[in-house]
Amino acid sequence: MKLHIQFNVLFLCKLALFLSNFLILYILSNFYAANVAGEFYYQISILSIIAMFSNIGIDNSIFYFLKKGVFTTSNILAISFKIVFFFVLLATAAWVSFYLFSDNRYPIIFSLLFICSLLLQYIFNAHFLAIKKGWIPQIGLTVINIIFITWLLLNQLPLKNKYGELLNIYYSLFFLTSFVVLLYIFFTTPKYRIEQPSKDKLRLLLKFGLFPYITNSLFFLGANIDLIVVKKYCEGDLSAYVQATKIFQIFCSVFYLLYYPFMGQIIEANHKEGVKILMRSSRIISFILVLIIIPFLLICSLFLDKIFPSSYDQVMMLLKYLGISFFSTSLAYFYTSYFVANKMHKQNIISASVFLITIVFLSFLLIPALGIKGGAIAYSISILCSLIFDIILFKIKNNVKFSDTLLIKKEDMLFIKNYFN
Repeated sequence: MKLHIQFNVLFLCKLALFLSNFLILYILSNFYAANVAGEFYYQISILSIIAMFSNIGIDNSIFYFLKKGVFTTSNILAISFKIVFFFVLLATAAWVSFYLFSDNRYPIIFSLLFICSLLLQYIFNAHFLAIKKGWIPQIGLTVINIIFITWLLLNQLPLKNKYGELLNIYYSLFFLTSFVVLLYIFFTTPKYRIEQPSKDKLRLLLKFGLFPYITNSLFFLGANIDLIVVKKYCEGDLSAYVQATKIFQIFCSVFYLLYYPFMGQIIEANHKEGVKILMRSSRIISFILVLIIIPFLLICSLFLDKIFPSSYDQVMMLLKYLGISFFSTSLAYFYTSYFVANKMHKQNIISASVFLITIVFLSFLLIPALGIKGGAIAYSISILCSLIFDIILFKIKNNVKFSDTLLIKKEDMLFIKNYFN
């Protein structure tokens, strides 16, 4: 399946996921207690950080070696079932321990199952994107959201102030759906085979995944540190900050859809073709972002007062300060993908370190002084610094001009025209 067709199918499935995510945010923000949305997404962010640190970069490795034909679906099944077994065992041990010593045993059990589900999702995304069926995990996540939305609407009053119970329900749905997807992979694999990868393959998997793992961990930590600092210094404004950052994440995730398909193109191309593909993609995406960011913010200004009436002013203020981040984050995905495909891991680690160091410094400097506005400014400056580093590095390595990576050309317009035709 060609890149643009993959994007079209993924986009439609992702659109359904966007709408369901946004509806959850809307319901929590308007029909539940003021702090519920903030605490709900804060707890999910913390567990997502733990999952990111636990995945040892296997998602990038699985995608890369599936594309190269080194790994098979049977190998992926063996790894996935081991992850499920380990975390179910861990959750059972936690339940037994807390049953004996504490009455508050459920949160840690559901949290462990959620972390397990996130690790499985990393594997599923890499697997299905490698076989050009990346829409399947998106449908699974949308189903989770639809069931959860139904539950939220039916149980609004009993759980109006209890975000902990909501989290346990959401974690359970996430785990069950992830297990169903795992069974789907199993039953669609020829002869239902589960084949343990050899030790050499596992070493290869871990070796290749180590550097992307370090990069992703640094970047993911940096992308959430502002939320942690906001909770510390501006807890009363946490929900408004979460609302703005979720809108920002939804926007950028449209372009993240191309991360793995784009990496696949770079892997299959020679070096010269890969450079041309990145430059063309960078120019076109830059052009598209410049065209749509301001209209997107205008649309938000027209409708968000009806969706988040109590926090509209704060959310719009944050989105304006995050404006440059819409551009920087979306474009940075392509450079990160290019560096991974070419095994330029050191460059990605340095770029992620630039982002992390800058955002930690600026978050602790600006958020106590400026409140949640300081968090948006800190993120925008940090991700822009990281992107500038990526472009400069690419320019030096390949002896190209800045204009070759950012300014649209006539040939690009022809490419866009052919795409829509």
